[in-house]
Amino acid sequence: MRPLLVLVPAVVLALSGCGGSDEPDDATGASTAPIAEREAALPPCSETWAVGEVLPDPYRGCDDDGDTVQPTFVDCEPGQAGDRYVEFDGGVAYAVEGGPVVNSGDAPAELCAEATP
Repeated sequence: MRPLLVLVPAVVLALSGCGGSDEPDDATGASTAPIAEREAALPPCSETWAVGEVLPDPYRGCDDDGDTVQPTFVDCEPGQAGDRYVEFDGGVAYAVEGGPVVNSGDAPAELCAEATP
């Protein structure tokens, strides 16, 4: 009976390591959390896109009252200092990842004329 008592705790310990977690599962840092949980963690659009706030880098989108708003990346013209910028809500606001949010109508040209942070 004694060998069985030793074997049962070992099996329980081995099985307790199975299953997903919120910890990265590999060197890339990819989360094993379900997509719905990761999307729920997106910041509110009203805070993310407030003029003067710094857009996260990398930018993955924002939450608009439970709806995920995917990023809209716009490439700059070849030869410009900037690579791309992010447009919010059809052009209500703009920013480069890691840069301040602006709502100027000239923002796309200005963002592409500047080097990205």
